[in-house]
Amino acid sequence: MDMNTLLESLYENNTSAGQEKTAEDAMFAQLSDAPKQDNPFMDLPMEDLVKLAQDLEVAPVGEFEADASDSEDLEKTAFDMLGGQVMAHAMVHEFGLMKQAMAEGYCRVCKTNPMDIQGSSICTECLSE
Repeated sequence: MDMNTLLESLYENNTSAGQEKTAEDAMFAQLSDAPKQDNPFMDLPMEDLVKLAQDLEVAPVGEFEADASDSEDLEKTAFDMLGGQVMAHAMVHEFGLMKQAMAEGYCRVCKTNPMDIQGSSICTECLSE
């Protein structure tokens, strides 16, 4: 899928919004009909809650020893997360530029030529490419 097709599919009229709303309404109806689960800790006194929390066996932060494979996995995950964040910020920035160009009457792809096709947000020059 090329960029023009992707952008056109993003900006075309979304006819599935009604289906999404219907599915959302059905989900909320099922959730409201489901029996509510009570919090089993609601009636416990504070002293018992503190004792339960202290009884949980959690390794102190300083005692955790990571081996080399864990370090590589963490580094790969951090790299992937950073790449995803950069991509998300770039997309938000690009969508902002597209919105600004369209508000000023310019093509959403090249952002320099005026929109000259009736009912489209793309110019004939970008459409022919």
